[in-house]
Amino acid sequence: MRKFGKTVFLVILAGCSSQPSTKNNLLVEQRYVPLVDFQRIGEYFSEEEVPGSRIYFRTDPDQREGYYWIVDRDEIASAINPTEILLSVQIPGSPQIERYSYFINSTQTNGSEYWIGITGDDWPGPRFRPVAWQLSFLDEDGTLSMTSESFLWTTPTGTEIED
Repeated sequence: MRKFGKTVFLVILAGCSSQPSTKNNLLVEQRYVPLVDFQRIGEYFSEEEVPGSRIYFRTDPDQREGYYWIVDRDEIASAINPTEILLSVQIPGSPQIERYSYFINSTQTNGSEYWIGITGDDWPGPRFRPVAWQLSFLDEDGTLSMTSESFLWTTPTGTEIED
């Protein structure tokens, strides 16, 4: 019986830690991405970043390395036509909630993924992970249409984190 209890506990623990963040059925992958992961062979010929199937939104457009939230564009486009992305995040070492707004223009249609990043000096480094975060997509009317957030974004009473 003791062995069974430990097994059940480990299965529950593994299940809790491996679930992707979702709300409104929106899956968000997140991770720190070093500069070398962005460099492609085409850059050696053109000396420009080759985005491939990605649409980048960065706090510092000149810096690629940073912490990113990655969202499948087709998943969002099937439900809404987003025009703005709002990222609210508590960065490690800071008690404040940082808010970033990115506008999607009509020419950004060639990618299959949105890469929303806090880059350059805005992120403390590769060892750090966000304390809590919320990613929101607004439609043409400015209406909040889709949201994904970390487990810690809401307090146990169910209220949002305030500054």
